[in-house]
Amino acid sequence: MRLSLFTYFLLLVKVVLCIPVDEIFTVDYQTVQTGIPFSSILLGDRLISLTNKNVLAIQNVTNGDVLYRYASEIPFTNQSSLIKIDNKFFGSSLVLEGGVSEITIWNVETFTTIKEELEISGNIIGLFSGGLKDNEPNVIAIDDIGNIHLISKERHELIRLKKASSIQDLKFRDAKYASSTQGSKLVILESQDGSTYYITIGSDNINSELRSFAKCKFSDLELTSGLNISAACLGSRAYEFDDGNGKFEISTSNYGSELVSLSSNVDGKIKKIVDSPYYFEQLENKVLIYDPISLSSKVVQKLNVSSSVNTGRITNMDILYDDRTNTFTVMTTRDDMIVEATHGNVTWERDESVSFPKDVVILGTDEKQYVLQQQLTLEKTSNILTAYINRFRSNIHRLLNTDFSRNANFGTNFGYLKKIVVLTENGKIAVYETSLNSTSSWKPKIITPQIKFDRLFKVDNSLIGVENNSFYHILLDDNSIIPCDPQFIQKNFKILDDLASDGVRVHKIIQTKEDNIYTAAVSQNRNSVIGYFMDRSSQSKTWRLSFLKNETFLSINSRSYGNDKVASPAVVLPDRKVLYKYLIPNIAAISSYNNATKEVVMRLTDIVTGKVYKTFTKETDNPKVVKILFEENFIIMLTQNTNSLDTEFTVIDMFESLTPDLKKTRVIDTFDSFGNITILPEWSSRSYLLQGVTVRDITLTYTKNNIASKWIIVSSEEGVITAIPKQILDGRRPLEAAKRGTAAGMMYQPYIIPADNLRLSHYRKLVSNSENHRLLSVPTELESTSVIVSVDTDLFTTRVRPSSSFDTISGSFKKKILVMTIISLILGIMYCKPLATQKKLKDIWRRN
Repeated sequence: MRLSLFTYFLLLVKVVLCIPVDEIFTVDYQTVQTGIPFSSILLGDRLISLTNKNVLAIQNVTNGDVLYRYASEIPFTNQSSLIKIDNKFFGSSLVLEGGVSEITIWNVETFTTIKEELEISGNIIGLFSGGLKDNEPNVIAIDDIGNIHLISKERHELIRLKKASSIQDLKFRDAKYASSTQGSKLVILESQDGSTYYITIGSDNINSELRSFAKCKFSDLELTSGLNISAACLGSRAYEFDDGNGKFEISTSNYGSELVSLSSNVDGKIKKIVDSPYYFEQLENKVLIYDPISLSSKVVQKLNVSSSVNTGRITNMDILYDDRTNTFTVMTTRDDMIVEATHGNVTWERDESVSFPKDVVILGTDEKQYVLQQQLTLEKTSNILTAYINRFRSNIHRLLNTDFSRNANFGTNFGYLKKIVVLTENGKIAVYETSLNSTSSWKPKIITPQIKFDRLFKVDNSLIGVENNSFYHILLDDNSIIPCDPQFIQKNFKILDDLASDGVRVHKIIQTKEDNIYTAAVSQNRNSVIGYFMDRSSQSKTWRLSFLKNETFLSINSRSYGNDKVASPAVVLPDRKVLYKYLIPNIAAISSYNNATKEVVMRLTDIVTGKVYKTFTKETDNPKVVKILFEENFIIMLTQNTNSLDTEFTVIDMFESLTPDLKKTRVIDTFDSFGNITILPEWSSRSYLLQGVTVRDITLTYTKNNIASKWIIVSSEEGVITAIPKQILDGRRPLEAAKRGTAAGMMYQPYIIPADNLRLSHYRKLVSNSENHRLLSVPTELESTSVIVSVDTDLFTTRVRPSSSFDTISGSFKKKILVMTIISLILGIMYCKPLATQKKLKDIWRRN
């Protein structure tokens, strides 16, 4: 008997231990975007590109998968370039904004630099491979003032260009390079005025003066390396460089002459293929490849590119050559679509239009949230017994027949599943769908509508597009677009379209179901804010707030939800007294920048009457990065000075009174802005520093009833999304340790040190350099949970629970195992109870 009980216990323990823990990062989704390439090279099966998103990307040439991304923190221009050194090493020249260039030699096998980046003052106009010397990669870089840099793994040698006395102040904009087998190196330079010059580099570095080359234009000049250096003026003549006198002589043979003959016979302009001896000519639907030396200007290969360009205009084309496999790769860009073709056959496509977001809307899943609502309605209209039986049957059905880790009903019922709809700058609509478990590949559904929408709106979980004040229903299931009924527009939108008194038009689309509203809009010249009253059929101006002469408008920020959704109207102090929050409705924070005093001026304004309740100022010399969050009774302003690496958070917590238990208002929902009583806020303010972080955007975690704790969510230029609890950013923190029973919380600390577990992007580094970046928080049906969405060059989403998971178990929880455990416990009790009764009876008999 003891053995059987012990065996049963072991089986029960085994069942319980089978319950798994949550899998980490299963709720994270991220796209991996690179942007549109403007410079590319090919190294074996690696495609290396520089893009207009300030990204150096390494991709698999066979499928387009991104293997490595380097996102430059400082934007670089399209003068930046790449060069191939050999099949293992390549070099990059990033011409950064501000007149500085970074030269780096990379190892493509390990995705690492050979040496730390070499910073050069000035813009690099030419980057060329000097090949390998003693198995050491060499790079030649030329800047816009004529300095020639010889760069290798071990050393950097600068050769200053010799200039004739009459051209001392020359500035250059482009460069070309060639070398001969005899060791000569020739540099051709184009000056800012369009003149062409050349100079040679010998064993004693520069051994000639800068000379003029007036044979042809720089754009028509092709340098060829070989036994001697040739210069082909395409369509004209060929010249050969004489090492003896350092001058160009007319050539009647060699590579240059073949190029001249080729350029005279082709239909269009010929272009050199990157890092190869071949040249190509682009026609309407094909590319012709030429090899002037071996085949006397005959076509060696035809590439059909019609399949990659038949749906849009080509904005860029690169022909790349792999000398190991003799393979030509065509990279075409059209309508933000990158198409890679080998031998004319498209092997992969990447749609980079989603890295240029214009607007975003977050929808729920297609299945409506009516299942639980029907159950609640049925329970309310039924008697207690019927309601209990229905609830029990429903729970048993869900428990036994639903695998919550895979079935979408779980996300539907609790609002986890979302559709993220992104409107791109080129008019496409990208639809991303989340599921309960993250996948390695998160690809959108791309819709290309005939109408180029300006904005997107969400109305009752349906998608609305607006184009020139025309409203359309966008049906994502069948990709159709239907004009909105006028009654639908009148019910859900108001259009403010007014010509202000100073002749400047004010335009604004307001999404509301209210018949009568007050709103505020900035004039187009941004020197004033105008208040409006709008009813069903008319609009009228109610007030005007004009800025001072040196002030310019920054933003209008207002609360996103009313007092009916404020969970608590007061803050409880440690001694159980309360401070009542300042929750006066119709308040907006209107911000401007005073260029004379170098201050942000924020006016707390009633948008009904235009009355300014309070003015706050904050010193900063960089108004472009100012961001303001206004919710409930607190305002958070983000500032960063020009030469600072830190972001400053200024927190203003507003109350009706700082005297505990003193309440100045009665029923806040019936507060009348036109009344005679003006309630001014009392406030506490503190500033905090987030070190080494430049913040791009800020939002707040929103839950269904705003009961859960609040987190401040920030996205940074460094590609990190971080959460900061609102308890840390408290304007009432005491500067010194307070007496027991009166402290507002922990003592004030000026520096914010985010916890590692509050890094929401986890191990990911997001590319964040889109002009229309957005950081959003949307609630789910569970009060504990919010969905965070960052829309930038990369799109990222995750779920957060600021107050922990107090209202649900995880989606990976094994319900069937739980049921088996409960059943096993019941059977165990049923089995053990008679044994206990028998034992009790036997003990009684023994005592008697």
